[in-house]
Amino acid sequence: MDFRARRMRCYGHILNLVARAFLYGEEFEAFEAESQVFDLLGRREDDL
Repeated sequence: MDFRARRMRCYGHILNLVARAFLYGEEFEAFEAESQVFDLLGRREDDL
């Protein structure tokens, strides 16, 4: 993998971590709980 592709992958990951920290601060458990709720809701909609 060339260095530009690797750098872009890292940039996306870092941006994701920054967004999570901005939205949820130190309450990472809240993020995980909300993610699980949305996952379950999405599955229910797919079943309909």
